[in-house]
Amino acid sequence: MNIVNWPSNLQFSYLGVRYKPEYEQLMLNEGVTLPPSLARAMPKRRCEFLAGRVCAKRVLTKLHINTSETIKIGAGHQPLWPAGVSGSISHCDGHAVAVVVWQEKNVMGVGIDIENIVSSELAQSIHEQIISETERGYSRLFTDFQLFLTLIFSAKESIYKAIYPFIHQILDFNSVSLINVDLNRCELFFTYNTYLQSVFGRTEALVVRYQINDGCLLTWCSVSQKNLF
Repeated sequence: MNIVNWPSNLQFSYLGVRYKPEYEQLMLNEGVTLPPSLARAMPKRRCEFLAGRVCAKRVLTKLHINTSETIKIGAGHQPLWPAGVSGSISHCDGHAVAVVVWQEKNVMGVGIDIENIVSSELAQSIHEQIISETERGYSRLFTDFQLFLTLIFSAKESIYKAIYPFIHQILDFNSVSLINVDLNRCELFFTYNTYLQSVFGRTEALVVRYQINDGCLLTWCSVSQKNLF
């Protein structure tokens, strides 16, 4: 996957996922392992998990970090990264990605999400869980509603992954709100809603960048010290 204007400080890896026994073995040959909790999982789940962990292994290698152990799963199902590193993993049907960065005041956390664009029928049935009526007004800027809804779903997922290590809470989709869109720069701007403003004491906008490729979209978000406590 070729990404336009990817930030130079973020290390990124992508793998296409195939759902065959030989693909699973190929991933295992990269030196990653399945946790006991996934030993009896469906082949699709195993292949996607392993591909995501291989991506994580590759990006950590770019930071010159020992990757002899597979990134473990935390209590909140989040990846557990080495000290001083922020990272994120995502996968969907046919795709897996990972991103890592050394933590510093300008990048304290990072989140990434990859999604296949949902059908029009699914978009209409779930949109009230994902966006507010105010946010829906921005859909007029996009070619179709299902693209817009998938994009906002993915963007919020990226934000929540970026801030999860600092709050350790599962958040609703109304925890942040879309406040602006820059189509030329492929950027979405969000603000914390009341609860997260009270947690962080911050109101600065969060920027999510995105790219759309052949029915698949990628979003990523980094949070700095000014977005947190």
